[in-house]
Amino acid sequence: MRVLHVIDSLEVGGAEKMVIFTANELVRRGLHAGIMVIVKRGTLANLLNKQVELIELNRKSRFGLRALKNFSCAAHRFDIIHIHLAHNFKYAFVADILFGLPQKIVLHDHSGEVLFNKKKRSKIPLFMRSWMRKCFYIAVSNDLLEFSVNKYRLTPGRYTNLSNAVPVCSNWRLGLKPGPGSPIRLLLTGNVRPIKNIEFAVHFIYFLLKNKCEAYLTIVGNISDQVYYQNLEILIQKFNLQHRIFFAGKVNSLTDLKEQFNLGIHCSHAETGPLVLLEYMMLGLPFIAINRGDVSLQVKSMIPKIILDDFEYTNWQKSLEYVVHNYDNLVKKGLDFIVKLNSFDKYMNKLIQVYSRC
Repeated sequence: MRVLHVIDSLEVGGAEKMVIFTANELVRRGLHAGIMVIVKRGTLANLLNKQVELIELNRKSRFGLRALKNFSCAAHRFDIIHIHLAHNFKYAFVADILFGLPQKIVLHDHSGEVLFNKKKRSKIPLFMRSWMRKCFYIAVSNDLLEFSVNKYRLTPGRYTNLSNAVPVCSNWRLGLKPGPGSPIRLLLTGNVRPIKNIEFAVHFIYFLLKNKCEAYLTIVGNISDQVYYQNLEILIQKFNLQHRIFFAGKVNSLTDLKEQFNLGIHCSHAETGPLVLLEYMMLGLPFIAINRGDVSLQVKSMIPKIILDDFEYTNWQKSLEYVVHNYDNLVKKGLDFIVKLNSFDKYMNKLIQVYSRC
């Protein structure tokens, strides 16, 4: 079995990390895996196993014919084409119509934006939907799957939910239990763009300080929206938090962070994973998070007090205090969740079953 994963780049992001994890595991299992990057290589390529074939399309214009033909030619060396992110479905559709692709195509939808504010918006144009029904569709959350089945009238038996999982690959402990009376050091991981709702975390730090709780916040992620970033900087200055809130830029892996933190915080408006919560648990970092995505739902069923259903600051402070008082137990529960309930082996076994069915 030869599998080609297709994505626009390998810059830092949740879907991009899943592509890396999956391709590396496929070659570890003795299969041939490739990754085609449509636009640019990206820094996560440094994490690839050397046996993973990396194909760089270097597309110059959105639907340039030369790149589309090269895509088709490369794809025909593989048995299965696994396309990630909804905006790349359109590119594959055009390549298939003009030059042809292998019959076995998997469409892997990681999108949280279509579920934002309960206003479910389609990213797939009407003219593509008959083609889409011939492919095998994967959604990373039950909510996204339900939306897509109804919206696109997907073919029965040719779709599934596959929640994110992460391999246990490090002994590094990112989490550090706070000492009595010591400041709380929070970590927020996510690319800097409006859907990540980082302004809530800024307001939350200000709220904690007003309530006599010393706190610091480090934000790790690529600045995807420069205007949003500038507005955050203005908000930080307004509250005089320049010495308490820091932007650390992007990192390929949280294991690259040299500093330790007491808690993670995740407050995104919409998510399908989120993958970062799995990474926090794998690295021994307890967290507080809004209830968005399948991972949050799974964690809430096991540890309800760390998953919030609203953005009331007092509720988030209570959740933070719960984590501090139950720190060691939550670290253990998080690792148990990764090993037993969200096993990467189970994820890969289900994915390989999808490959055999498509």
